[in-house]
Amino acid sequence: MTSKRYATRDFKDAGTGRNFKANQELTDLTDGELVNYEHAGLAGDPPKATPVRDKAPAKRPAKAAAKKVAKPAAKIADHDPANTENAPVEGA
Repeated sequence: MTSKRYATRDFKDAGTGRNFKANQELTDLTDGELVNYEHAGLAGDPPKATPVRDKAPAKRPAKAAAKKVAKPAAKIADHDPANTENAPVEGA
């Protein structure tokens, strides 16, 4: 082998009975086994280092919910004696 290859996930080779863990270096393989693993997506480049975070990113404060304000009830206009459109009829 010319370069180191690593398991891309946990798997078991049914033909040889060997078990491999994700990110484990694949050693003692024949060229045929390596080609088969690569074509199956089971072998690949070395895993990339995962950056270590000191702490979780800060959460944004929740937005305050808009207050629901009840609309004022329609005002009854002051009684205008000149407006007789809807005035009750006397003696009816």
